[in-house]
Amino acid sequence: MVKYFAATLFVSLLLVVSLAQSMSEESAKTNCDDCKYWWSKVDLNIELPKDVPKKDEKDEKNVIEAIGCLLKLKGNTTPTTYSAIINLRYLEAKLPKPTFEIAALNAISEMYYQNRNHANAIVLVDKDRRQNTEESVEAAYKSYEAWFEKVKKIGLEEARKQKLNPLADSGVEWY
Repeated sequence: MVKYFAATLFVSLLLVVSLAQSMSEESAKTNCDDCKYWWSKVDLNIELPKDVPKKDEKDEKNVIEAIGCLLKLKGNTTPTTYSAIINLRYLEAKLPKPTFEIAALNAISEMYYQNRNHANAIVLVDKDRRQNTEESVEAAYKSYEAWFEKVKKIGLEEARKQKLNPLADSGVEWY
């Protein structure tokens, strides 16, 4: 009887461990190392496993998660492989390649405005039209972070209704 009980207990423990491991693997696929999924939107060198499901970029919960993750790229001044050009009318313009931190802000704006053409280029300009200066990027991040705090309080839909601008009063705008 004791052997039967021990065997049943052992099988039950194996089942629980197997189930927990399966749930953990599924969670890892869904979360994909927390922000790695969203960072892959601006860093083409990040390869996600083939079985990672795409996240709905119109879903408020996903967009809030994405914004939080993308804001963590602040300070990453490595140039991306992306061209700065969004609007083809500016193809001849000599624009600097965006860095990961600037591409992250652009990705946030694309999701917020639900429009990939929210700007002519992935370039931040100040009031003197200087492009991607340290001061401009710092002002932009400060503004986006303050805007994000408001968005978390009132929700994405309400922020869109109020037409909250992530760069409001920053002295910086998209090219």
